Amino acid sequence: MSKAKQVSPFDPNRPLPTLVRPSVSHKGKGPTILVFGGAPAPEEERRKLAFVGPAGELFRSFLNPRMKGYQLVYDYACPEYLPNEKVPGCIELYRYAEYRANRVEKTKPIAIVTAGKAAMIGLGLMKTSESIQARNGRVFNYKGIPVVCALAPEWFLAEGEGSQGLMNRVYRALNSELQLDNAPLGYEISESCVWMRDGAKLWAMDLETSSLDPRTGRILCAAISNGVRKYLIPLYHSTTWDERTDWVASLFCKWWSMGPRIVHNAKFELRWMNELGAKMPPVIYDTMMTSWLDDENRARDLNDLITQTLKLPSYWHEIDHKRMEQHPIRKIAEYNVKDTHYTFLLHRKLYPRLSRKQRKLSEDVLMPLVKLLIRMEESGMHVDQSKLALLLEAQNRKVARLQRKVEKNYPGLNVRSYVQMSAMAKEKRWPTPKPGKFAKKKKASWDEDALAELAKSRPEVQDIADLRKAQSFQSTVKSWVKHSARDEHIHTSFNLNLTTTGRLSSSGPNMQNLTRGGLHRECLTSRFRGGKIVQADYGQHEFRIMCAQAGQEDVLEAFAKGLDVHQRTADEMTNDHGIPLSRQDAKSCNFGLIYGMTEHGLHKNYGVELEKARRVRKIWFKAYDKVTAFHRMVEKSIEENGYIASIFDWRRHLVDPEDPHQIRQAYNHPIQNAAVVICYMAMLTIDDLLRVGGFRSVLIHQIHDSVVLDCPSNEVNKVSKLVKQVMEQVDYERISGKLKHRIPLTADVKIGEHL
Repeated sequence: MSKAKQVSPFDPNRPLPTLVRPSVSHKGKGPTILVFGGAPAPEEERRKLAFVGPAGELFRSFLNPRMKGYQLVYDYACPEYLPNEKVPGCIELYRYAEYRANRVEKTKPIAIVTAGKAAMIGLGLMKTSESIQARNGRVFNYKGIPVVCALAPEWFLAEGEGSQGLMNRVYRALNSELQLDNAPLGYEISESCVWMRDGAKLWAMDLETSSLDPRTGRILCAAISNGVRKYLIPLYHSTTWDERTDWVASLFCKWWSMGPRIVHNAKFELRWMNELGAKMPPVIYDTMMTSWLDDENRARDLNDLITQTLKLPSYWHEIDHKRMEQHPIRKIAEYNVKDTHYTFLLHRKLYPRLSRKQRKLSEDVLMPLVKLLIRMEESGMHVDQSKLALLLEAQNRKVARLQRKVEKNYPGLNVRSYVQMSAMAKEKRWPTPKPGKFAKKKKASWDEDALAELAKSRPEVQDIADLRKAQSFQSTVKSWVKHSARDEHIHTSFNLNLTTTGRLSSSGPNMQNLTRGGLHRECLTSRFRGGKIVQADYGQHEFRIMCAQAGQEDVLEAFAKGLDVHQRTADEMTNDHGIPLSRQDAKSCNFGLIYGMTEHGLHKNYGVELEKARRVRKIWFKAYDKVTAFHRMVEKSIEENGYIASIFDWRRHLVDPEDPHQIRQAYNHPIQNAAVVICYMAMLTIDDLLRVGGFRSVLIHQIHDSVVLDCPSNEVNKVSKLVKQVMEQVDYERISGKLKHRIPLTADVKIGEHL
């Protein structure tokens, strides 16, 4: 007779034994921290409580005093006593997987502490073959809950005082997220189950970072607000854990992409979120951009908006922005949460002021453009280092030669010193130049432009003017050397909201001042072997826009026939009115007079003879009567509304409507802004087609009315045709609405070895 089959002590079908009851400490209303051990020792089995043996008591003696205000629940990953095993094996841990999941679901902990290898294996955070020592003190992610890994309680009993170091690490990891401080806070600390649950709703977000550049700095913390609830999310401050890819960063990235987000300075926040690998949210509102569209004269700095628009006291002076990481997390947190909350309030106050067109412009053009500019900055412009080195060497020699000439005629003179140049001018009785265009103080300018103008009447100043010009170019070349040293690319920062017309500016270094024919342009070459630089430029862009908006139909017909309108103007002035005018002078008049330039302006800026300019101006405005009517419309809008708007409802407010210079700026705004937005829309379409089509070509620059691409040799012809077609067929009416006269757009494409 055969023996009955013996049941395995770990048969998953056998009934569950009586389990050890969890031990609860610091019971209260605070959030729960769940502590998982491996399996009960004999003492725990006898008393039917968890963590009551000598090692367990020591473990609790370290955690309990540090967890005031929180409910600690101690339990086991494998709650059955195993007399023949030191730690549970895989079968036992598998058997109680549902038990562990139920405990987590029931207690809803904000954090879990694992005491020993078995607990980590039970939660699926390590394999049996791996070492617990390598994970000791680190933070892991279990279904969105932070798990702090510690050694088994026996280690504390054996090591005695040495356990303090490990407990400090466990506490430090918890403290970075939970901010265990009894002092009242004006915000809540990152309870992920709350802000993740509401992630699809509208939230404001702000990051605090150790530097402005994501490539060299790190995120210290983040704050989010929905106008009522405010949360702090500590990340990589020096007092927080070291794992950059831990649970909170991944949760935060997921939250970021879940719903509409409000930020102040979207370009800054997006660059850092890109560095974390986060996907873009469906909608981004930027209070800096909103303020800019609402009133370009209003300060766009967050602190100024808080004090001037929300009428709240300033608090930025309380923290050193250049040394953020040196401040304690608590101080940064208060500042971070205020920034975020006030950003939400600003959005709620400013966004309703925008018109339908302005909102569409922001959401469909400007915010996508911000994302494109970030990609362009990351791509950079390739620099031929050998050419740049030779150029710098030649420029250094030129500066040294000119310095010797100036030193000979003006011993000891520092041409860059305002004080010395002013004293020299007084001594030599030179006329004092007017203040510079961007001078903050109304004092004479001794820059290269002012000296070049002075040299026309005082030839003895020519050497000084040449030296200043050479020094300026030398500084530009040195800046290129510095900024391209890392990877042979210049990664300039494109600034979208620093000009009133909407044009891009750039910094670090300035790449918008590339004079045509400049030797440094030859250093900007393709990153691809045998590649080409493709530059597409709108032809007579602003003049065409003006004629379309003004309704100057005879000129629009000339454009439609492909006639040269500048030559047309020159021929009319010469043949019909007896005023000899070259095509170049006619071009200067056409572009200058659409903005209301005076005869003196034509003479000074374009070199047109004064009497000729006076006669041409009078005849021109009679011929272009619709432009005159357009100017009257601009003046009426300013008188009635205080601003003039472009076809995209991008507005320009005048501080002093009586100032003739500001009136000419008002003539300028609708034209230049329309030109800018049309170019932006073309860039966005080109970028979309390049990415969808799998092209390697990349957009690298945008200068005034032209876009610049870097193309491999096998894509040059196809990309050139694509770019020209897109630029000439931009669907600008989806933002502007239907126009009476369509703008006759045309683009010229140039292909070369360099920019």
